[in-house]
Amino acid sequence: MVPSKSCGEIFRLLYDSIVYAAGFEPWDVTMSDLLNERITLQDFRGIVFVGGFSYADVLDSAKGWAATIWFNECLLKQVSTFILMN
Repeated sequence: MVPSKSCGEIFRLLYDSIVYAAGFEPWDVTMSDLLNERITLQDFRGIVFVGGFSYADVLDSAKGWAATIWFNECLLKQVSTFILMN
């Protein structure tokens, strides 16, 4: 039995450990952080999408992430620049 409410947290902690073990500093950044420009991707060298309680709870959840990025001009520019720089 897997505790449903804490699954996202368990995976986030697992990925934090993996990123840290690889020599990087893990950050917990949400789509809301990016959309509200509380943080940008310009200072990051890598990105890991671990899921959670919104987009990852449904089948084809990547479509939600893609649509959010694709239809937000500022976020699309930020992600495109991130991909080209890294």
